[in-house]
Amino acid sequence: MTAIEAINEFVDTMLGCRDMFDKIEGSDEKLAQCIKVFLDSIAEITKTSRSDDKTGLKEIQESQTQTLRKMLEDVAAKMDATRKSMSFISSNKESFNIAVFGKVKAGKSYTGNFIMGNVIRDMGIQTSYDKIERPKVTVIDKGKITSSEKLAEIESNKDGFIVDPNEATSTIQLFNLGGMKWIDTPGIGSVTWENEILAQDFVDSADLIVYMSNSDAAGTQQDFKELKTLHDKKRRFLLLLTQSDTIEEEDCDDEGNTIAKLAPKSDEDRRSMEDYICESLHELGITELKRGYEILTISTKLALEALKNNDQAMWDASNLDKFLAILIDITKNESRDLKIITPGKRINSAIDEIIKILNGAKDTLNKHSQGLREVEEKLTDNNETLLAEMKNECYGKIDSFITKKAQEVENGGASVSASDINRLISAEVYNSVMSACKDAFAGSEKILSSYSESLKIQSGGDLSMKTDTISHTRREAYSYERDPDGFIENVRAFFGKKYYGSSVRDVTVTTEIKLGVNIAQVMSSITSSLDELFITQIPEILKRLADEIISPVRRVQEGAKSQIDSTITKLEGLKIAVPNTKG
Repeated sequence: MTAIEAINEFVDTMLGCRDMFDKIEGSDEKLAQCIKVFLDSIAEITKTSRSDDKTGLKEIQESQTQTLRKMLEDVAAKMDATRKSMSFISSNKESFNIAVFGKVKAGKSYTGNFIMGNVIRDMGIQTSYDKIERPKVTVIDKGKITSSEKLAEIESNKDGFIVDPNEATSTIQLFNLGGMKWIDTPGIGSVTWENEILAQDFVDSADLIVYMSNSDAAGTQQDFKELKTLHDKKRRFLLLLTQSDTIEEEDCDDEGNTIAKLAPKSDEDRRSMEDYICESLHELGITELKRGYEILTISTKLALEALKNNDQAMWDASNLDKFLAILIDITKNESRDLKIITPGKRINSAIDEIIKILNGAKDTLNKHSQGLREVEEKLTDNNETLLAEMKNECYGKIDSFITKKAQEVENGGASVSASDINRLISAEVYNSVMSACKDAFAGSEKILSSYSESLKIQSGGDLSMKTDTISHTRREAYSYERDPDGFIENVRAFFGKKYYGSSVRDVTVTTEIKLGVNIAQVMSSITSSLDELFITQIPEILKRLADEIISPVRRVQEGAKSQIDSTITKLEGLKIAVPNTKG
């Protein structure tokens, strides 16, 4: 086949494949809708219910669901980020996309300009390229989009040094030829950070990848690393060993100047390089690439020189006819399946990643739910230990408090009124219950404040010194005034003298005895009141705490897990049946 015939067949095939892909449907819109439904459902599930009847309950519920809501929103954000990474599938689904990449100076742009055909037109050669308008190159650089007449190439000055390599290597360049889109991505090791993600998106979303490596320096560690990555991703790719040409010196012209002539590298050199590449790929486990098809040595310069000089032998030596034939074969026989395989694998991979994220969230919910169940059991079904801890703490604090106050009274201090005892001891009970519940469930102290009245106890009396009185009889002598006895005493009495007598009598005496402070009486009353609290009120309060705080959070968790299961089922239904074909 002549060079013109080969070029015409290639162009006509690309023009004819424009209508092959119009019925291929992407799933990114359905995936976006699935993620939106999930996010809306989570917002509804985690909405705090109205709880105006209990102090702080709404705040507690909000506090408990806030972390859960944030986690699920993060899950939805990761899901959407994964979906957005497939945007190129949607925007490029109506063309057969060929991504070209490799190292700097691999001749990517040079070969791309040949495929685009403008360089052939400029030579004045009539081909099927004349059926269409001159393709324009779209240049993407750091988000800025411009257009050009050709793919930018690396140029060298007379000393062989590269002129502004970043201009040619850091940008992404693409053009359309009928139903084919040719994407020239930045060279390895030269891409700017701003374009790196975009270039990777193009490569990941391409239907066919053409990896180019300069035959003078092919088979570097970087080359094999990239090829191994493509192979592990099961991507359809071709390996082109480019610039397989050399300059030969012939006889002098009539003026004595040496004539330099472009020529293909020898068959031996080509075979040697291909042997090395194949052996190295086999060592990496890449054994299925066909030599002369997936691995091909070419020279675009020879092809252009052949067209210029109408040299069929040189055209054959360039192997461009084989490269065009390969693209024709893949386009006719594989492109439609590849158009399903590439987005299908990408979408399925994205869905699997999203399902992995959702399952991770579900595992987190299950762990948290198990923690809630343990707390609920601690507060309700298995609360004997918690009640015993609270009761022992209360008794210990109250005993210490009563003992201290009794010592103060015994030392002459004032009695402690029953109302003061009730107030102080009720505070100790409240604090003990508060401390235990707070350890079991953060935020419960806000709810317990509404139960403070239920935790008050009655001590049954003042804390004071107890006394008793003892009565006894004793005999005692006493004197009394008596009448005078006889003449003499009467005479003396007339002159003022008084006469006394003595006698003995029984006297009753009463003595007050201090018996000590009435600790036993007060503690007996307190113990009775505490026992009543720990048998009835406090277990009921713990049950209410579980119902009012834990149950709403559990309902949110169960709703979230149910929504995750539903979303996973929907995502599984969005997966694409990928054809079983090569790559």
